[in-house]
Amino acid sequence: MVTYLQKALEYIKMPTNAVFALDIAPITINKLPTNLYVTGIELLDVINPFSNRALVRVIGDLKNIRIGDNVKIGPTANSRVIIEGIITEKNEGLRELVISINKLIAIPKVKVETLMSKNVTTIGHGSPLRDAARVFAEKKIRALPVVDDDDRIAGLITTSEIARAYYEGNLNAKVGDYMRRDVPTIDKEADLYDAMKLMTVNKIGRLIVVSGAKPVGIITRTDILQYLASLD
Repeated sequence: MVTYLQKALEYIKMPTNAVFALDIAPITINKLPTNLYVTGIELLDVINPFSNRALVRVIGDLKNIRIGDNVKIGPTANSRVIIEGIITEKNEGLRELVISINKLIAIPKVKVETLMSKNVTTIGHGSPLRDAARVFAEKKIRALPVVDDDDRIAGLITTSEIARAYYEGNLNAKVGDYMRRDVPTIDKEADLYDAMKLMTVNKIGRLIVVSGAKPVGIITRTDILQYLASLD
């Protein structure tokens, strides 16, 4: 636990005796999303490795929050910190929580291309849907970036679209007829934190990584979680 705190404190460059961060971050309680948001975090007892706590100021109704709930905060918008722990105190009047910290991670500045899977398989927008179904079966994947005649990203086709085409009796259709056209992408030079925000905003688990509008990889939520776990 001390390792997490040392890394985070060094990253956000604040004093180690007490840290107050004016920051905005979502809160998850018992692994469920909430309508609560953090507006400030003060780290308490940082010099004591056996008693790391955070005083958290919150926007929202704390009525359904209970002592002993598991909480995850972040990542915060500015200091890029994630806190996980257990609620030990709450003050509804002041809208404050005290959290016993189990984990505190500062997200380092890492380019998306560092973590992305580079062996990306694509399919042309004019290809038959049967070709996409074959690739899904052979590669054991669920989604394929779709490219146009210039190899630029044009959309995404998933097993869900194949199933819909089968249901509609249109397996002779082209990939372009069923692909999703509004597909979130991210540049390979972008920051990891930007990828996390895009996934959260769009409620998706993967992003197509592009360079000059051409797909060069895929980054998934699993890739990011594995990387954050390695920061121990």
